[in-house]
Amino acid sequence: MVFLFSATQSPDRKIDSVFSQNHTYVIKGIAVLFMVLHHVNNKYYNSINLQWYLQHSADIGDLILLFFSTAGKVCVPLLTILSGFGLSKSYLKYKANHKGFSSEVRFTISHLLQFYSVFWIYLLLYTIKDTIFLKLFQLYGFTFKAWSNVFLQVFGLSKLFGIKNFGTKTFIIRSFGDWFVSAIIIFYIIFPILFWITKKSKVTAIILAAAPWIFKPYVNALGIRTDSVVFCMLAFVTGILFAQCRTLDNLTSLTGAKYKVLSIFLVLLGFALRLVFSFYADYFFALTLICFGTLVLSAIKYLDRFFILFGKHSANIWLSHIVILQMVNKAYHFTKPVKYLIVLAIALLLSLTVEFVKKITWYSKGVKKLRALIEKRQQKNPAA
Repeated sequence: MVFLFSATQSPDRKIDSVFSQNHTYVIKGIAVLFMVLHHVNNKYYNSINLQWYLQHSADIGDLILLFFSTAGKVCVPLLTILSGFGLSKSYLKYKANHKGFSSEVRFTISHLLQFYSVFWIYLLLYTIKDTIFLKLFQLYGFTFKAWSNVFLQVFGLSKLFGIKNFGTKTFIIRSFGDWFVSAIIIFYIIFPILFWITKKSKVTAIILAAAPWIFKPYVNALGIRTDSVVFCMLAFVTGILFAQCRTLDNLTSLTGAKYKVLSIFLVLLGFALRLVFSFYADYFFALTLICFGTLVLSAIKYLDRFFILFGKHSANIWLSHIVILQMVNKAYHFTKPVKYLIVLAIALLLSLTVEFVKKITWYSKGVKKLRALIEKRQQKNPAA
């Protein structure tokens, strides 16, 4: 733990090894592959009772699939850690040339725009799929409640407010986006505060972020589920600390064979602990996967490209795979391994198509220019 949260180098010292964008993609690739498997199997181990596996598997094949699909819940802390890390790295660069409270607001709005630029595309596709887009007024009406539901839907907050569906008696609109969409949006908004707290005191940040897990029964008694922003706080703060302490940059410098062997041992241990202790071990399992992905998978030629491919399209696959899974379930009764491959293939193909359309329509360039306009680049000390 000392290695994870201690800066071993001076902030002004040049680091030869850097946790690159490709390293991030590898970890995101692991996360999204786990995520899709987790939802395709649709059986969740959320307690400490090993008999559960035998009760929910018909043969050894089912049992092995269950081991990996339930462990797939690790996608949540993995993606949350990377979100905190990525935002922090961007923030550190941004603050080198910006100052003042308004710059904090502009940073937040800029990154929210980046997220929504992805989210809104899939919201639109989902809306068109349900053949309701051209009947907007007929569907929602003109009441305040109806349009407030539209507002929450558009900004990815419908799950946060417990809205499962809405509309008229004739047309029912199913809300789009899972609880993690709302969690990410909230983290984007409160990020500058969390970054400041962790910079002032690492120990305080870890204690506050870990508190919901320490007092989980009491937090659950308040009606707050484990799938909520509160229980993701520890992973998000960890990502911030990783950026501030240059932990992942230091990790990439451990190129010796002994470190690769150690990372393999740790990821197997993390997997075993997850099988026994369910989501209580997800945080540790996520840390071991980051080590394994960085030191082992990223170093294997061609295999790393596989994970990088899915990592690059992880956000799109995340937002589309549930809808695709629902459609595949209605179309035909596939075995779960086949269904997994079909959903992955369709989600990846859809993502490639969306990215191509964004490129030829200048959508991505437009978002980039708008973000640059919002951020209004300036020098901290123009006279220096």
